[in-house]
Amino acid sequence: STTILLTEVLIWIDPPVWKFYVTVSYSIMSDTDSDADSLSDGSNAHSDDDDDDDVDQIGFRELCDRLRANDPRILDHNSVFIVDSHISGYSEVEGIAVLQALKENTSVTHIDFSMLFEQDNLTIRSTLVAAEYLESSKTLQTLDLGCRRYQYPREVYEMLSTLLRALSRNTSVAKLIINTGVVKFVSVAFQELLTSTQTLQALQSNGYGSEVFSGVQIAAITSGFANNTTLRDLTFDGWRE
Repeated sequence: STTILLTEVLIWIDPPVWKFYVTVSYSIMSDTDSDADSLSDGSNAHSDDDDDDDVDQIGFRELCDRLRANDPRILDHNSVFIVDSHISGYSEVEGIAVLQALKENTSVTHIDFSMLFEQDNLTIRSTLVAAEYLESSKTLQTLDLGCRRYQYPREVYEMLSTLLRALSRNTSVAKLIINTGVVKFVSVAFQELLTSTQTLQALQSNGYGSEVFSGVQIAAITSGFANNTTLRDLTFDGWRE
């Protein structure tokens, strides 16, 4: 006979908002650090010997190769490239290598950056590489920045602003998914995006309905919408009247 042990895990939810508390840390490698050492096989928690069909288990070198080769196995069942599911646990240098490889990919049309900011998976250096990708991609159509948390450290909002400004110069992305709480703290970059974009047609903003915007933030967001000429499909979930 076979005995199956089921373990029940309870997660405390403080209604009406789910609250997750995650410490975000940032580190910049010194000029004396060796990228080669950081990319050594011994530092990589993902093994190339793991099941080759399970993209979550492959090594980062294999992931980079698949990105460059436009291998469809890097996508989830909805044809989305979820960055965090691949680089979670990677070192900063390994994560940057994946983002560099992504710049050579031409098959990813929907990318999910939403969970990158839940942990220390995105640093200042890797943010700049991600921004280069967003600005230069000619095939990306949908960007998901629908971050799950209600509030982030200031450094995270600066990174998000960098990504939005890069997106404002992109010429292929037609849809953006973003959290209302993020819009509140990156209102100037959001204004620049709406004013400068040439291709953004759909905007989906999700929130909890409890965000309070300052007069300056409201003015920036209002100006962005007033000067936008591309948006055709707007979805506001959880915004106050």
